[in-house]
Amino acid sequence: MPKSAIFRCDASPTMGGGHVQRCLVLADVLASAGWNCRFACSPESTDIVPGLAAGPHGLIVLEEPDFRDGTRLREVVPDGCDLLVVDHYGLGAAYESSLRGWTASIMAIDDLADRSHDCDILLDQTPDASAGRYAGLVPERCLKLLGGEYALLRPQFERARWANGDTLVRHEARRVLIGFGAVDGKNLSAASVAAAGRASPALKSRVIVGRAARGLPQLRKLAADGACELAIDVGDMAAAMLAADFAIGAGGTSSLERCCMGLPTLLVVTADNQKTVAEALQTRHAARIVASYPEVSDAAIEAGVRSLIADGDSLREMSRAALTVCDGLGARRALHAIAAPQTADGGAVRLRPAGADDSEAIFGWQQHPQTRRFFRHPEAPSRAEHAQWFADKLRDPGCALNIITHNDTPAGLLRLDRTERTDRALEVSILIAPTHYRLGLGRQALALAEAIWAHTPQVAEVHSENAASHGLFRKAGFTLVGGLYMKSPTPDAENEVRAIAR
Repeated sequence: MPKSAIFRCDASPTMGGGHVQRCLVLADVLASAGWNCRFACSPESTDIVPGLAAGPHGLIVLEEPDFRDGTRLREVVPDGCDLLVVDHYGLGAAYESSLRGWTASIMAIDDLADRSHDCDILLDQTPDASAGRYAGLVPERCLKLLGGEYALLRPQFERARWANGDTLVRHEARRVLIGFGAVDGKNLSAASVAAAGRASPALKSRVIVGRAARGLPQLRKLAADGACELAIDVGDMAAAMLAADFAIGAGGTSSLERCCMGLPTLLVVTADNQKTVAEALQTRHAARIVASYPEVSDAAIEAGVRSLIADGDSLREMSRAALTVCDGLGARRALHAIAAPQTADGGAVRLRPAGADDSEAIFGWQQHPQTRRFFRHPEAPSRAEHAQWFADKLRDPGCALNIITHNDTPAGLLRLDRTERTDRALEVSILIAPTHYRLGLGRQALALAEAIWAHTPQVAEVHSENAASHGLFRKAGFTLVGGLYMKSPTPDAENEVRAIAR
């Protein structure tokens, strides 16, 4: 029998549709793995997110608010579920606790860290979110999926990211994408068009809104006068972002979508719940906050536009920094954290993005003689050399540096690099900590890498005398071609990788 998940989330004119949209992304990924997913939402949610009722997942309409406890949900679905996902600023530990026993596991999606949760898994896609942010707010045993790498973005962003590679870095500001959400409740799009036009008459502005946008008549007039191009209800946002050199827009999930596309952003914070994400992006130099509502002036937006047009170096730095925030694979990372494979001893195996706190452990692993025996550079690095290498890898948008965990204890390193030699594939490097040999971690980690980077060919170069690694890659389904082990999801990609190997 397939596993079941119920998503408790709402959408409304005031809160928007972001909670439902990101839950839909996760539900689609769970469904692709055989899960049966349903949504439990307020009646108005389907008006804000029409795809909710028309989509492939079941829908439970909660006619009466259930903010006090889960009694109503228990009545509607008496058999319970395997996983309850709660993504709602109005619900916390009391609601989640009331559904213990009815569901096997509880996942909370949050980005405010302003209330406690009784959950088994917490997902916070705020860039650089740390475990300390939730100290005392979640149980000790809670698995925390933290950071922009877990951003729940639609598949179009991952596909566009991979297809365009290094061309995502912007070099000059000629085209601006203006987007403040489908409704643009603060009516900031028209003001941004005017500000951009004053900053540079040669700048081409494109505005994206929904058909219910508050300022649509004004925007239609601006478009008719040639001040901007107007696009309504755009489906392929990834393509729209690729066609721009920078953006003016609000925070929230859309800001993470722009990062995935390497699109620098002048941010206007339009709601309190956007502040944390906006400030994190500014700290990472992936975006600049030019104003916070209601203190928004055309002059502030104009000054931000002028600065980007005049400073190509800053634009490039922002673009590269944005690419390191998220890569569009967050939903698959979450899936394989929820349903983690196990080693023979019953230990859960996961991949998580490496962070600054992992540097010392990796340095220790790299010093071990057994580890270095078959490295391309067998000499162990100094602490300073390691620190520089580690910092460079964290800043490299073409590198995915992952910690392999066994029962959530760091147990190894798996690195995926997009290199000049393998532009159409990712080169795999794997290292298991000496304390975790002979548990089968390597094979499980390679399987996870294949599942998360599902559309990407992978290659590996193995030292001729490294019998263990030769065996590992063969057992993982890699084929040796011209001195490189390769594994590809499609015949076309396989042909490209074979050409690389030759």
